[in-house]
Amino acid sequence: MPHPLHGPRLKIGRANEEIQRLRKAEETFRGKAKHEIVRAEKNPRTGQYVYRFRIIDFPALDEWGVWVGEIVHNLRSALDILIYELARLNGAPANVRDTQFPIFRYRFSREVEGRSVMGFEGPQGSRRPAGGSGRKMIARLRADHQARIERLQPYRRNGIRTNLGQPLNGRWNVLYRLSELNNADKHRLLQVVGAKPGAGPMVGGWGEDTENDFRFLKAKILKNGTRIVEASANMHVSQDILLLIAFAEGCEAVRHNAVCYVLTLIANETGKIIESFDPDFR
Repeated sequence: MPHPLHGPRLKIGRANEEIQRLRKAEETFRGKAKHEIVRAEKNPRTGQYVYRFRIIDFPALDEWGVWVGEIVHNLRSALDILIYELARLNGAPANVRDTQFPIFRYRFSREVEGRSVMGFEGPQGSRRPAGGSGRKMIARLRADHQARIERLQPYRRNGIRTNLGQPLNGRWNVLYRLSELNNADKHRLLQVVGAKPGAGPMVGGWGEDTENDFRFLKAKILKNGTRIVEASANMHVSQDILLLIAFAEGCEAVRHNAVCYVLTLIANETGKIIESFDPDFR
């Protein structure tokens, strides 16, 4: 028989393959995209010129929303299958249906008294996990596994940071971003992506009045006519922008974040969670 984690591993492997495909598509986009920074109107209030982004040719990015949805689905599914296998390890039947990997930014567990709890009845005064609570989703797991899952929740990940210094708790938590992306893709709309500027100074100054005057672009989605910067006539505005494909609209949790970076973070974290339970199945 295959290892209980064979399914989640296949899902994560597939997601990583698709992320690599996105990286190649991003490189292709950069190679084909043509743009320029043009000096436009003069601001009468400041006396400086407004420089704007002008699109000459941008390849279509329509399919990215579908690709992102497929990647997110596989990663979310891998976590749900993990919970199913942990329930089976604890004696749940093969047709068990009420399991799911909980992802909660705020409160994890709710309990109710008495009778009406997801169709189950109990004596007055008894307490059961409420439907929709994190505890209900993992009720068929061993107590130690439940505790480990709860420690992974976004509101519990205080003090842990990514390699770029972003905290992993709350709305920055990669599991929270996975949940929000998955829900947006399932229930609302395909993710809309666009190009944004990568790191690097865009404006440089020369001369006594502008010495060491370097400015960085904000991480905004670039459209035809996007205002880049205001600068005086003796400033140099670079035409060299590293374009990154980023989330535009559709999911506030990842808005304006680079697509490949976010998906890689989520895939890496999901893989670590899956593999952390490998010793339990030996």
